[in-house]
Amino acid sequence: MMNFLKSWIGVIMAVLVGTFLARLTGGTPALFVAALLMLGFIPKADAAVFIDAISPNFTHTYNGDEVLDLFFKPSVATEEVFNRYRVMPNVVGKSNIYLRGIAEKILKKITTCSFNSKGQLELTDKTIETHPVGVHLEQCERAFDGTVFEKAWLNQGTDRTDLTGTVVQELVEQYIADGLERDVPRGLWWNKVGAADADYDYGFNGWIQLFLADTAALGFVLDISAFETAGKLDIDAAASIFQALIEGQTAASRKFGKENLRIYVASSVLDNYKRTLRASGTDFGATIQVNGIDRPAFDGYQIIEIPSWDVDMDDAGNPTVGDLNTTSNSLAILTTPENLIIGIDSQNAAQGNDAVIWYSLDNQSLRAVINFQYGCQILHESLFSVAL
Repeated sequence: MMNFLKSWIGVIMAVLVGTFLARLTGGTPALFVAALLMLGFIPKADAAVFIDAISPNFTHTYNGDEVLDLFFKPSVATEEVFNRYRVMPNVVGKSNIYLRGIAEKILKKITTCSFNSKGQLELTDKTIETHPVGVHLEQCERAFDGTVFEKAWLNQGTDRTDLTGTVVQELVEQYIADGLERDVPRGLWWNKVGAADADYDYGFNGWIQLFLADTAALGFVLDISAFETAGKLDIDAAASIFQALIEGQTAASRKFGKENLRIYVASSVLDNYKRTLRASGTDFGATIQVNGIDRPAFDGYQIIEIPSWDVDMDDAGNPTVGDLNTTSNSLAILTTPENLIIGIDSQNAAQGNDAVIWYSLDNQSLRAVINFQYGCQILHESLFSVAL
């Protein structure tokens, strides 16, 4: 008991002396307390007691992984578009995409010595344009007063303008990267030039608008509203939609082989399909009921869920949703990933890796900037089977 009391007395003395020294020098109290205990200047202090008594106060430095993990977790499932579709790097302004048709039945028998045309070359091109976009963020220094961020910011030294290596810099970088993971795909799919909501107009039309611009050129178009009732997909509708997309695809699409094609779907469509599988009464259906399904497919065609579609289609500012037939915010697209093109000048910047972060003395605010250019295009309209 006496040892316990002596330990606590030592801890209290360490806290008082450490706090006094910190005020004199402008340092961190916890560091002085720890140093006094470790070097033995305050006798009879038990290390285990010290940890129990002081550890809650260590969180004011906010250098621990637990806090970073708390702040860094994204709030919405995102789509890794740069790993999923075809990327054209270093596109600034405009660039040509050179296309050729499918070469077949070009070999002919020769019966004369002269040139005798027996077919047409099918060489064309498309233009992909990138447009300047940027992340320009700011927060007044006063917002940090008395917060954990202020302590984390100043913990590295007295130069407020140097954020290198601080928790604040790391938080801002992750904040920007997290936002871009949502904003970049949203622009690629849902942008509409002239949209009233600036979050849906980055200067170029997204893939859905490119579909709608010439639906007659698409390989197959299915009116998804025929599978909806009162704003919801009918039971077993997803399986019927998938079957229709597969049967309706062009011969050119089939030549890619089902292993190279994907069915991209909103979460609502996949949920409908999983319900059908669960209700099948099979062992597979029972397994899905318990464990879900990691790699969904239909007739050998891999299904890719895009959760952000549900969020974006539910956004009142999305101008493209009103151009679709769906009343349940459902969407399904069959094509090859190589048929969707992203043009960009700096993929690194678009992923949030080139953020410039600084403290503005003139404005007394924390600022962050990233600038880049991007846009999108589709290659062959005939390789799309869409339900929208």
